[in-house]
Amino acid sequence: MNEYEKEIVKLVNYSQWLSADDETKKAMMIKILQFTNDYFGMDVELSFTMPEGFEAAYGLTDPETGNIMVNESVFEEEQHFLALFFFLHELRHGIQKARTELFSEEIAINCNHEIQFDGTGYLVDGKEVITVHMDGSQDFFTELYLGSPAEMDANKFAYDILHQVCDDKELDEHYRFWSPSYDIISKDNMLNEFLKACKQIDLLAKEQRNNLQ
Repeated sequence: MNEYEKEIVKLVNYSQWLSADDETKKAMMIKILQFTNDYFGMDVELSFTMPEGFEAAYGLTDPETGNIMVNESVFEEEQHFLALFFFLHELRHGIQKARTELFSEEIAINCNHEIQFDGTGYLVDGKEVITVHMDGSQDFFTELYLGSPAEMDANKFAYDILHQVCDDKELDEHYRFWSPSYDIISKDNMLNEFLKACKQIDLLAKEQRNNLQ
């Protein structure tokens, strides 16, 4: 665990979190985000209102701005760690996008090529975001989404932080749930399939641009 992560563990006061009301929980998240922005020289913003079409999502990172969102409805979930998990997950995505040079080449590629469980792909080209749709089964793309480098990294970050402060056994199960099963795509072939999907996104985005000319 690096120095930044150790400081985040200190800021995640889980005993206070368990008894806090929603506004206090939001304030705790904002404090962690402010520390992160200062630490990495970022200007990521946090919202608790989900955009149209994503009302049911627990969290989201805007592919264009890198700003993060946490659905305030998650505060009402029975598993108290869930809101923190999704916040930390999206926070990691914010860091990935703002400070891409700190991460692996695969995560850097993932920051510009996002894959969703339904086969939707996003190519982030500067301030332009091109949306495409790839053919294939939802089971395949769900596995690919969960196994993509940025998702794996964000999930591990959230789990590693919470594992230090939360002894809820359901945290382990939650982490496993959001990890690839490797039933459809083998672990050895996951990165190759991810890179193939990124090339497909590039191709579909190029075709879309050509059709608009």
